[in-house]
Amino acid sequence: MPFYTVYLHVLVRDEIGRKISKTTGNVIDPLVLMDEFGTDALRFTMLVGSTPGNDTNVGPKKVESNRNFANKIWNVGRFLFAAIISQQSANKLGDYTLADSWIWARLPQLVRDVERLFQTFQYGEAGRQIYDFFWSDFADWYVEIAKQELNEGGERASRAADTLARILDMCLRLLHPFTPFVTEELWGHLRRAILESPLSNIAQDWPEALIIARWPDPRQPEGC
Repeated sequence: MPFYTVYLHVLVRDEIGRKISKTTGNVIDPLVLMDEFGTDALRFTMLVGSTPGNDTNVGPKKVESNRNFANKIWNVGRFLFAAIISQQSANKLGDYTLADSWIWARLPQLVRDVERLFQTFQYGEAGRQIYDFFWSDFADWYVEIAKQELNEGGERASRAADTLARILDMCLRLLHPFTPFVTEELWGHLRRAILESPLSNIAQDWPEALIIARWPDPRQPEGC
């Protein structure tokens, strides 16, 4: 048998639902979209914009929206790198806060849900759940709270930086099948920033590239 599993993807239509054809004149050139919005943005659009059994409409507006998501990932990463490098000591981390416990409760559940969705070939739903977690729970909620803790300095700042680094690592591993280029680049920067900081124990067993890194472990850290 040449294949044990065959996945039939949906039909791709233009943004108003018409079948793409040269006769209609609505052919979408993927190279043009990638040049304008990035390869990851188009890849994420194709993977997340579909549901099993239904055709998917693709146009520049959808790809642009996911380009904004890639920018969001990049900007969160840049902020975290600065927060990690600024740490003076990690000899003792502060206690987990309510916000830490909440985000650590949400993320393991997300990992388990994504694993289940992958096993049933629901790639679009898996991507949407990762998107919602990263944008809403992590970037718009937890990172904003962590900024206040980082400004306080001391043990609370060290705990916040530690949690930020670990959560971003797991998010990048989850996103890597969807947006491999931006996540690989960011993960390399994250790894170097951690190894050059007092939090270097986090990345001691990390490989040199995200593509060969292990899938996230859904267990919560001890004491959280």
